[in-house]
Amino acid sequence: GGLAHLDGTLWDQGKAWPGNPHGLTKLEWSRSFGPAFFLNVKGSLYNTGFSLAPQGGLEDDRWIIDNVQAEGRGTAYGQFFERPQKTATADASYFASGLGGSHEIRFGGGFRRVGSTTTRTNPGLKLNGRYNATSTRVRVWRDASTESEADYWSGYLSDTFTKDRFTVNAGLRFDHQASIKKPSQIAGNPLGNGLLPDVDFAGDTEAPVVWTTVSPRLGLTLALDESRQTVARASFALYRGQMPNTEAGWNNPLGNAYVEYDWSDANGDDTVQPGEIDTSRLRGFLGIDPGDPDALESSYTFDPDYHANKDYEVVAGLDRELASNLAASVAYTFRKSTDLTATQLLWGYYWYPWAGVTRADYEPGEAFCASGYCTTPLVLNDAVFDRPEVTTGAVLTNRNDYSRTYHGLELSLNKRLSSRWMGRVAFSLNDWREHLGPQFYGGQDGASTGNPNRNYYDSQTDGGVVAAYGAGSGKVYFNSARWQITANLLYRLPWDVEVAGRLLGRHGY
Repeated sequence: GGLAHLDGTLWDQGKAWPGNPHGLTKLEWSRSFGPAFFLNVKGSLYNTGFSLAPQGGLEDDRWIIDNVQAEGRGTAYGQFFERPQKTATADASYFASGLGGSHEIRFGGGFRRVGSTTTRTNPGLKLNGRYNATSTRVRVWRDASTESEADYWSGYLSDTFTKDRFTVNAGLRFDHQASIKKPSQIAGNPLGNGLLPDVDFAGDTEAPVVWTTVSPRLGLTLALDESRQTVARASFALYRGQMPNTEAGWNNPLGNAYVEYDWSDANGDDTVQPGEIDTSRLRGFLGIDPGDPDALESSYTFDPDYHANKDYEVVAGLDRELASNLAASVAYTFRKSTDLTATQLLWGYYWYPWAGVTRADYEPGEAFCASGYCTTPLVLNDAVFDRPEVTTGAVLTNRNDYSRTYHGLELSLNKRLSSRWMGRVAFSLNDWREHLGPQFYGGQDGASTGNPNRNYYDSQTDGGVVAAYGAGSGKVYFNSARWQITANLLYRLPWDVEVAGRLLGRHGY
């Protein structure tokens, strides 16, 4: 079960502005240079952020997690998040004639800089007392401060060419994305027995993550008859993923850090005092190397080939005007997602295999049963930890043995408002699937990196339906609805009174 938080141990959400002005400031300029050329330029500053301030205050020395009584007492740590954004874009349209038809040429580009500062401030003397079933411990914390910045450059060019009954839209988009860690400083904690010193991180000298991509798009439309009542259309597009603005922070050495020792509450006041801590034996630690506490290098790394994910999409359809103000449409959509990255794999889930570990390093562990279910987990064999290339670090990379596909068919009937009524009916068939390569199941090459155990984040079964891990809810959602139907109707009564209704039906999740 969860921990019961008493008064003072919860947070109040507030503001955390990184300077002035607050909120959104925008400047835009548009101009027509004659009938053929239009230009729009805009820039904005979005100063935003938020804080999670402990209700008990940061001056309170009482900071207790009681795992025996399942409750928190005293106060909690504070968290502060600053997310400033600066944006500049220019978009232009030019109309021309040529090749026997008309052209609408669109081009432009933009720049966006997104900052991210996350600070954790621990209360009082930064001593977190913890009651466990078999021990009483204290975690001596150091505050944390991580800062990163991402730059996004983009440019695009497209042409919509129309000639008689034929239209073609061709375009190309360029993106350059880079994320970098910024300098940060944190004061140490003298009660950490020398393991939590002051740290001064100089930041990255160059961006550790850079994605440069080109994305093509092509669309074709053809009216099949002179009356243009039947139109066929098809399109292809390749989309590339957007880099999270905090991506470089994956291996920031100034994250959360603590050391854990035995604690005896000598005066019984349910609050940790420095003299009650037994520093003779280190019981646990996080975010440090006890053998080299001044080190500012993380054991977490990036794959040198880490790159943006790809989404391929093909759409083909047919539209037909059946009567005045009544049209029918049918469309087929195919999508395939490959090279999924940390963010695209699912909300809050990273694909980061342990450094030097492959699928072949896992072997069946001890079977166990709970709540009527039995399973045999796969665990790393002991010999793995004797290899020098295997560390406690992990590698942020693309999941190359994994892909997703979607097949969809949609039929719709649309009646525009006439004769006092309007309506729409649409029916769709959907098929989402996950696919895992043969090496994931222990192929001969054993090349797949990663834990082969089933988990909440995806089906881990080739051809299974996509499973999503609910953000903050602890639930799993499956995109398994095979069909869906929607219908809506509006009728205009006398005196301009309108009545309307809607129906939604779908295959259950």
